[in-house]
Amino acid sequence: MNFVVKKKRQTLYVLINGEIKNDHVPKLEEELNRLLRRDFHQVIFDFALVPFIQTAPIGIFLNFCNRLLHYSKDVGIVELNPLVWNLFELVGLDNRIWIQLKPEEKYHRS
Repeated sequence: MNFVVKKKRQTLYVLINGEIKNDHVPKLEEELNRLLRRDFHQVIFDFALVPFIQTAPIGIFLNFCNRLLHYSKDVGIVELNPLVWNLFELVGLDNRIWIQLKPEEKYHRS
């Protein structure tokens, strides 16, 4: 799992590359805490290169999104594959933040 962060105006664009496994939790927390120290109004996570995420990182990510929402920050996730979408949907993240499936896959969702 790798993070690439770019900033344009008050938006952080975060590309995550690779599977996000339970043993990545310390690194994930470190990367997300590093984002919190930056000045921004919105963060958009790009999951195009994330084929899978395990349960512990989902909890960390959910807590991070809730913290941002508490501080009136906007959060979005783009380019989710259906497997990751289903996991985020199970924990209700789709009801808290804006999420977009990969364009070629959103039309196949029933």
